[in-house]
Amino acid sequence: GAGMQIAGFSLNAMLSYFLVTTALRMSGLAQDSQWEITEQVRNGRLSNFLLRPLNYVSMHWDLRMTAIVVGVILAAVPLGAVLLAAHSVLVYPAEGWRWAVFAVSVLLGIQIAFLLSVCVGLSAFWFLETSGVMWAIMPIQMVLSGVLFPLELVPGWLFRLFAFLPWTYETYFPLQIF
Repeated sequence: GAGMQIAGFSLNAMLSYFLVTTALRMSGLAQDSQWEITEQVRNGRLSNFLLRPLNYVSMHWDLRMTAIVVGVILAAVPLGAVLLAAHSVLVYPAEGWRWAVFAVSVLLGIQIAFLLSVCVGLSAFWFLETSGVMWAIMPIQMVLSGVLFPLELVPGWLFRLFAFLPWTYETYFPLQIF
């Protein structure tokens, strides 16, 4: 009914949470370098990059940021239309400083996701087959980053445990600032 709340979220706040999460995912936050890095390690192409005067991780960071910029440009029109249509029911930050801090926290969340992705991709040096590891980490990442649901819905002791893990700061933390 009207005024119903779940874990402190009103229906409008929950809708806003999922729309912002979807917008972040559509903008390219879901791009994972781990698949490409693993393939380059496995087929020996990594040595071509290591022989050149460039930083391999920085190169992947640049590729990731380019994909995010293109993703934001491509998602701008459909997301803008949805946000405009749902404007009356969405919950937006009232303070201007929250928008700036939100943007910075999203960039930092992108860095955390990227570095975790690189670590998983570079595990190909030690594991013959890494696709199982990558497919196992994906649902863990989606739950612990708060993409599937707000982490306030889990028991308090589990929420405190999640706070020690890096995935919480990819998406969930920026959304709490928003």
